Amino acid sequence: MQDAPTLTPFEWTVICILASIALAVIGYFVKGLLKKPEKHEGDIHQIQLDYATKDEVKAHDRDINHIKQTYVSKDELKEFKAEMRSETRKLTESVDEIKKNYLTKSDYLHYQARTEDKLETMYRILLEMKGGHGNGA
Repeated sequence: MQDAPTLTPFEWTVICILASIALAVIGYFVKGLLKKPEKHEGDIHQIQLDYATKDEVKAHDRDINHIKQTYVSKDELKEFKAEMRSETRKLTESVDEIKKNYLTKSDYLHYQARTEDKLETMYRILLEMKGGHGNGA
């Protein structure tokens, strides 16, 4: 067997220095890798706050479907408004026609009172013509 080569104290010192440098470099990169999650925790937290969960998305989908079923489009609303304007115009014309062609209640009562007065006068005249009986009532 051959004798194993022996290292001089200088060689051992160089090997120890190189090993220390290698460990320092490895430690530096491992430290950087371990700090990256800490660096991004704030970003991760913000993402968790900003984004919706699946349940929230489902709830919003239900709300959107409800809106689609119960609300009208702008065109439908315009059509409805035009129809209502037309119906209102017709009703206004009908009311105007009624005002022109029909009596109000107060007018009716006024004319009814005048008619009663005329009948009363005619009744008195008839009674006077018949012989003056009665006082007119």
